[in-house]
Amino acid sequence: MNVPEPPPADRPAREKPPAFCPAEPVAERLAGMFTALVTELAVLRERLDTMERLLAARDILPADAVEAYIPDRDAEAARAAWREQYLERIFAELHEEAAALSRKTDSV
Repeated sequence: MNVPEPPPADRPAREKPPAFCPAEPVAERLAGMFTALVTELAVLRERLDTMERLLAARDILPADAVEAYIPDRDAEAARAAWREQYLERIFAELHEEAAALSRKTDSV
């Protein structure tokens, strides 16, 4: 079976969401981040549900295999490294803005 490659997690958003709070740029960015994360989570959940159903329907894995899985140390370490990089990407803009604000206040 030929399965298409999923889009990378760090791809840019395709559309700019509607303005939530144009007078507050920080709130606007946070609303955009939240919307992007919620959308990504919904898509991933649907894909995971599809995979679990297909695997169970083909008797490849029992329906409760995901819940019963206990990751080993290597899997835990790989997940932790991925999570750290993922969070860095998500919060990069806020960190950059905070650093710029700090430099601005230090120069005053």
